[in-house]
Amino acid sequence: MGRKERVIAMKRKTKIILLIPGSIIVFAVLVIAVFGINIVVHRYQNNQMEEDPMPAQELSSFLISEGIQEHFFLQGKVEEINGANLIVRGFNIETGEPLYLVVPVGEDTKITSIYALPKGADKEEAVGSCSTLEGKEYKLGERDADIKVGDYIHIDFDINPDNVIKDIQVSVWSSLADSLY
Repeated sequence: MGRKERVIAMKRKTKIILLIPGSIIVFAVLVIAVFGINIVVHRYQNNQMEEDPMPAQELSSFLISEGIQEHFFLQGKVEEINGANLIVRGFNIETGEPLYLVVPVGEDTKITSIYALPKGADKEEAVGSCSTLEGKEYKLGERDADIKVGDYIHIDFDINPDNVIKDIQVSVWSSLADSLY
């Protein structure tokens, strides 16, 4: 074999040796590009789906007819206390979207908390009872309470024919769990 043939054979081997790592590098770059584009598209789609929650609405804005007099209740978490108003976060049952309601709380609003009575408490103090999954029975009492941001509350109210909300009663739930455990 002459010198010229050896040089040609050497060039072929060099091309094959360089072709394999080059192909691997090109494949890796393509895979990274595809994953990168996928991540960008995923983030863009997620940002498109996250809509701002509805602005807080006055409770009276949900009144449909002036001739309806009913008793209603709502449950939610206190997000903000603004003067004499509570801004409560609930959700729309039909759509599942977050719903913020402004609930007026006046001087005459009854705000109570349910708590577990200690053993040996008078029967007159008990307003109800509950039992745990373990079968423990607790007598429940009721006391005046203050509302804090983050409390879970239950609100009962009536609407009279004049479209006025009246007889608002607020029950704070979070203290019951605290008193049980």
